[in-house]
Amino acid sequence: MQNNPSNFSGFEDEEVLLKEFATSKGSLEVAAEVSIEGKTLKLKNISIFPKDVRRLELSTREVLELKNQLVQEVKATGFDRLQITGKRVSRANLGKNVVDIDLTKI
Repeated sequence: MQNNPSNFSGFEDEEVLLKEFATSKGSLEVAAEVSIEGKTLKLKNISIFPKDVRRLELSTREVLELKNQLVQEVKATGFDRLQITGKRVSRANLGKNVVDIDLTKI
């Protein structure tokens, strides 16, 4: 059975994804433009910001856990690849970043 390329159980092409993640220090809200190309989910212009607090600092471990949570959710819907693009606006490594994950190897 082949998945409809514009709707993968919770992700729809050309929608704005709004998602909340709980952390030990508070909640994060994530917003991104969704684009689906074949079995690739693209989250473009991703924005990540704290909810209900002005600033939220997470450890590297917590950030990786959140990324892995998203990766597992995307993989479970049937995608083979996840691409995330965004522009870092604070701290180190300012500018556009692209994350490209082959979900078939996870």
